[in-house]
Amino acid sequence: IALMWRFFCNLLKENKNWAEISVKKRIVAIKKISKLLENKKKKYATLISTEMGKPIRESVSEIERSALVCDYFAENGERFLYEEEIKTDYGKSYIRLEPIGVVLGIMPWNFPFHQVIRFAIPQLLLGNRIALKHSSTVPQCAVEIEVMMNKALPENVYSNLFVAADDATKLISSKYVDGVA
Repeated sequence: IALMWRFFCNLLKENKNWAEISVKKRIVAIKKISKLLENKKKKYATLISTEMGKPIRESVSEIERSALVCDYFAENGERFLYEEEIKTDYGKSYIRLEPIGVVLGIMPWNFPFHQVIRFAIPQLLLGNRIALKHSSTVPQCAVEIEVMMNKALPENVYSNLFVAADDATKLISSKYVDGVA
């Protein structure tokens, strides 16, 4: 497991240029994710219902909400990342959001697409790379999400990790992880 984890994180760490890509280009990638969600809505919704038993209308709604999250961040992303000047007793003070590197996401089973999208899209917009440990209850959803992300993103920006929950706790303290959600 440690070897697999190191392999995935090294791949993610190697792609530092994702943070150097312009925000406009990252937004284009997020828009692609939204389009893929819309275009494959029925397939993804069927998969959700099959794996976790959610009624199909709720699964369709989950995919639609996921696409809306992408659209929201695509429309507002540049504004969210503007440097905000604040008043202090010093000459110039500001708040700036910057990428930190690889963010490990550990996701539950009950909203297999929406939870991932809610976590991943703001991280991707910021320039972080994603290592995702999804619930073992929804492995096919995890695979489809990774396929979708890899169609929209450069190589090694998003990667699944198929590890046991106990092993995920070890990953949190790994030197390969810069943040956890």
